[in-house]
Amino acid sequence: MNTSKTKVFDSHQKSLISEKKGVSQVVTTILIILLVIAAVMIVWQVVENIIEAGGDTVSKKSGCVGLDIDIVDGSCTGGGSAGSITISRGGDSVDGTALTVTTTNSAGSSESFTGTLDVLGSAVIDTTLTSGSYGSSTTVNTGITLSDGETICSGATEVIQCT
Repeated sequence: MNTSKTKVFDSHQKSLISEKKGVSQVVTTILIILLVIAAVMIVWQVVENIIEAGGDTVSKKSGCVGLDIDIVDGSCTGGGSAGSITISRGGDSVDGTALTVTTTNSAGSSESFTGTLDVLGSAVIDTTLTSGSYGSSTTVNTGITLSDGETICSGATEVIQCT
């Protein structure tokens, strides 16, 4: 037999096998890189959605900065349903005039009343309850709804003693 041809064939065969191992390692590396890129893209989509949702909330609430509402006077009839709240508004730049006043009696029952309150204006809101009665006190919460019709800016909160 011709041993030199056999040696050449064996070394060529070994060379092909080692080349296949090299190609296999390159393909494996490329696949791992592609999997990592896909995973990063998936995670980024989730994070981006969370960031955008939080940004919308911050953007809406930023319209509330500087709201200047004061509860000037308030009265309610202890054990009765009659009441009224006088509210004033300072020179803020909040874009909205729709006023909401919520009263919560000592038993925890709430009722909301609406009105209009312009910048540098005041309003007297009739807070006569449609059901139930005031106890010894009521908590009054105020707010202005922005012109978008959705965002409510919290204003003053005060506890009023009923007489």
